[in-house]
Amino acid sequence: MEITTELGPVSILTVTGKIDGNTFEQLVEGAKSVIQAGHKLLVLDFQGVSYLSSAGIVALQSVLGEINARDGRMALAGVVDDVAQTLEVVGATEWLNLYPDVKSARASFWGTHPMPKI
Repeated sequence: MEITTELGPVSILTVTGKIDGNTFEQLVEGAKSVIQAGHKLLVLDFQGVSYLSSAGIVALQSVLGEINARDGRMALAGVVDDVAQTLEVVGATEWLNLYPDVKSARASFWGTHPMPKI
């Protein structure tokens, strides 16, 4: 799994590969470092995620807990069908915000937090 980070008023973590028992901690640590640096609005771009195990669900819960503790928001973007089905089966779509792409996920934050001028 690889993660690339774009920091900004809305920070984007682009994730590619499989999120499973071998990689989920990498996602948690990558996201937590961004959040702990003060970035409260986070989009996880999952367009390149081909597989999500139960460990990946735990990772998402952990990241969401971290961002909620800082009064922030998180959204998932570009979730492929297989991963979306996994999220739906385990009920994660009840507590995650899913958007078709990064642009719409980013736009979902406008009006919810004062946005700094770019």
